[in-house]
Formats: sequence, C-alpha cells, structure tokens
Amino acid sequence: MTSIIAALASKADFTFLDEPEAGMDTLSREKFYQMLLDEFSDSGRAFVIATHLIDEVSDLTEEVIFLDFHLKSTLDCGRIRLMENTQQLLGRSFLISGLKEKTEALASKYESYDMGNFGRGKSIAVLLRPGESLPEDPEFTIKPLTLQKIFAALCMEE
Repeated sequence: MTSIIAALASKADFTFLDEPEAGMDTLSREKFYQMLLDEFSDSGRAFVIATHLIDEVSDLTEEVIFLDFHLKSTLDCGRIRLMENTQQLLGRSFLISGLKEKTEALASKYESYDMGNFGRGKSIAVLLRPGESLPEDPEFTIKPLTLQKIFAALCMEE
C-alpha cells in the first residue's frame, strides 16, 4: 500500500503500477480505482497498470496492450500481441456459439480464435476488422466479449 501512496503522490506524468490491487479486498480496490480516475481527471497523468484482473480494470482503460510472455522463443517473449483503444476493441469482439461445423464455417471468414467445444457445439471468438459485420442468424448465439475473454482467446492460440 505504501508503494501506491508514493506512486500517487509523485505526480509524475507517467506512473507505472504492477499489480497494484494485489492483496486488496473488493471495497479497497474500488476506492483505489476511483482515486486513479479522480487523479487522471484532475491532472491528466497517464497510468500504466499491469494486472491479472483484466475485466475489473476494463472500465478504467482508454488503451489496452496485451503482452505475450508465454512464447516458446525467448526472442519473441514480451512482444506486443495487441494494442488498441479499449472501446473499439470491445466493439469489434464477439463470441459465436453454435453447432460445431456451422460455427467453424462462419468463423473462418473472420479473424477468429477457438474457445472450445461443448458437446456438438463450439464457441469461437471473432475480432471483426473495419467494414466487417456478423450476420443475424438464429442458428448462432452471438455475444460481446470481455477484455479478459479476448486475452484468453489470444493466449489459447499459442
């Protein structure tokens, strides 16, 4: 907690926080996030947060950067896997579920990531590119993805 106080008090233009919410209970984390938002609103400071609580901080973020640390080659370790405006990324990311063969056929037309099978069904994460859209089809369930699910989809491909 002392490091968080020091980081906020520093008034540095860029403040880097590595798992700052580790060890905090839910209420403390919510208060901490509100303090970050207030400080950002008041000063315009940039906060870079490394966290495993991806969905919890998604409403705080303007930009998201997913780094890849699980590659087989140490030369690629730490490369940027995805960097994008948070709202734009969320607006183009969907989970398609349906019968396996039909879902695979639909998803093959897009940037897609296998999210697993369930019986005769399959779920696939789809990240649309500009100009692309998904068809409205009652054979499929289409839901928006969360940042955490997007991260999981990208990492499952390795």
